[in-house]
Amino acid sequence: MFGPVSTSDVLVAAISAVGAVLATVLPPALERQRRLTAAAPTGGPSSTRLGRRMWVLVAFMSLLIAILSARQIYQALNRGPVEARVLTPTAGENIKGNKYAGLEAYIKNIPEGFEPTISVYDPGSKKYNPSDKLCTVRKNGRLDCPVVYIGKDDPFASKFTLQIVAIDKQAQGAFSNYNSTAVERHYPGLVTLPAGTLILKEVSVTRTQ
Repeated sequence: MFGPVSTSDVLVAAISAVGAVLATVLPPALERQRRLTAAAPTGGPSSTRLGRRMWVLVAFMSLLIAILSARQIYQALNRGPVEARVLTPTAGENIKGNKYAGLEAYIKNIPEGFEPTISVYDPGSKKYNPSDKLCTVRKNGRLDCPVVYIGKDDPFASKFTLQIVAIDKQAQGAFSNYNSTAVERHYPGLVTLPAGTLILKEVSVTRTQ
């Protein structure tokens, strides 16, 4: 199954096509030019050597472009689907307090142009509460995320859903705009997640106190 196709994937495909054309068309054309140059009565040894060097240089560059482009398109086409795993908290886990720092999650193949972060959905108010900071992804795929705030002065045994989401530039702007005034508005939450948000994984938890 192919992963999500990004703009860069399309550009890589275009570059691959150009590289393939150059690698196919230029060497024969330059070889013909070399023969004509060598056969011309006014062409001395120096011009012949120059033509040969140009032929070798362009042929090498064409081959290099074709190889690099083929490698990039292969990687793009073989990129797997987005994967996200949450080890802690586990589904249905009881969490004490509204600050949770024990999130352990892993992500793989996040689409280009998207960044991971956390959103907390409150089924009681039917609102989404996005984090004001992005997560970072380590080389092994582990997410380093800020403290997750789960609810406000909600009653005990309130249910919440922790969401690992990926957001593009447009959604990042919407998250930032919301959080810029969320404190003075007592964190009202969002009715819907903004366009450009991908929900990668959800875990339902219960806040006990």
